[in-house]
Amino acid sequence: MKINKTLPEGYEKTCSLDFMNDKKLKLGVNTFAGAFSCLGTIAVLFIAGITNVFDYSGGIFRGAVLPILIIAGVCIVYFALNEVFRLIVLKALGAGNAKMGLNSLYVYTSDKGEYMDRGALTAVNCIPFIIWTVIIVLLLLLLPARFKWTAGIAAVAHIVNNCSGYFILLKAKKQPASVLIEDGGTEIGFFNRG
Repeated sequence: MKINKTLPEGYEKTCSLDFMNDKKLKLGVNTFAGAFSCLGTIAVLFIAGITNVFDYSGGIFRGAVLPILIIAGVCIVYFALNEVFRLIVLKALGAGNAKMGLNSLYVYTSDKGEYMDRGALTAVNCIPFIIWTVIIVLLLLLLPARFKWTAGIAAVAHIVNNCSGYFILLKAKKQPASVLIEDGGTEIGFFNRG
């Protein structure tokens, strides 16, 4: 696992994934993420019991508006903290250019101008995933039954938020073992020996 500050001699860009400008890629990843998000949220609400989430006995605000605000809040906090974890992993691996960004679709972490091997890419994607999986499982175990649905929503956000990461890892796996990856946040470049 290493991050190169410069592109080694003899490497050239062989392909890229542009999550902002490649309409087909953007549509595919976001359609999958959106569909899973909707289905996952509906499943969590049915498993938790809709009446436990949307309880109108305390009025319309407490019964409808507050749960929706909680769902949005859980997702926003999760998305931001997940990228903080990714940033910490990048910095721990020696990335000097790592930073967080925000675009119209999502929060992201990038390391533009530095090139990581597959091991570093796997660490950057999997370590935060494992940490969050443990946190969410602990929340599911420790939260009172009435509030477990919030951890369920976090689990859905957890899976959805990592859709592009899964796709990047699969793409990197199909590259030669010596591939180097530049993570530009919204554009991922794959560099191989020429």
